[in-house]
Amino acid sequence: MMEAYIGAGQTDRDPYWCDVWPSAISMAEELLARPDLVQGKSVCEIGCGLGLAGLAAAMCGKYLARCKCARPEAILGLRRL
Repeated sequence: MMEAYIGAGQTDRDPYWCDVWPSAISMAEELLARPDLVQGKSVCEIGCGLGLAGLAAAMCGKYLARCKCARPEAILGLRRL
């Protein structure tokens, strides 16, 4: 993935979606501390970037956690997990 950014001359910073944002960390921590918030519910993380909160929801026993991001590269990264 990073090869595509380097090839496009975008070497000044990581892609925007590639950052782990403080809000994603906080949401993931809250979900892992209180899994009852998502158990038995559908979960959709919009603008997921790396999908940290969606992955935390899935770890809480949620069978299906959907992560949506405008950047297809981000979703390709999630599919590799």
